[in-house]
Amino acid sequence: MTGRAAARSRYRGALALLAALAVAGCGTLGGGPSAEKQDPALANAQPNIGSLSEVIEQHPNDPQAYNMRGSVYGEAGQTEQALADFTKAISLDPNYAQAYANRGLVYRKSNQLDLALADFNKALSIDPNYAPAYVGRGSVYSQQGRHEQALADRRAGSLDHQRFSGHGASPAGDERR
Repeated sequence: MTGRAAARSRYRGALALLAALAVAGCGTLGGGPSAEKQDPALANAQPNIGSLSEVIEQHPNDPQAYNMRGSVYGEAGQTEQALADFTKAISLDPNYAQAYANRGLVYRKSNQLDLALADFNKALSIDPNYAPAYVGRGSVYSQQGRHEQALADRRAGSLDHQRFSGHGASPAGDERR
């Protein structure tokens, strides 16, 4: 386990740098004729997806890389690819609360509320202080008309976020993003 943690730590910096460079490059890349026909969100995400895919090729057992690429796919509206990457991240690290919460978000956005709720609950069972999972579960509750539970979760998520936002750490006390 310590070897796995050390490997994750080594790649964390490289992944963060790679992601930052890819995001920075997005604004300067010109779209060719094929980019005009493509969804603009996907066209903007392609450099990030390509960079993260290279990281995954080099480190196929790194759940953080799959989680990051899944996030890019999700933001680009590529639901199936996002779900596949989050599921792979979870299979590599079954205690990766953020991957469960991210997959829950994609399920919620695609109106698969029962699956979203299950993932947010799993994220909170792994890390009871993970604020984004409370916020996500609160959104599901709101969509289901469970307003009291929605408000309680949104408050819990907001309080956890406020408590940790000034310290440079995620509510989970983990640097994974």
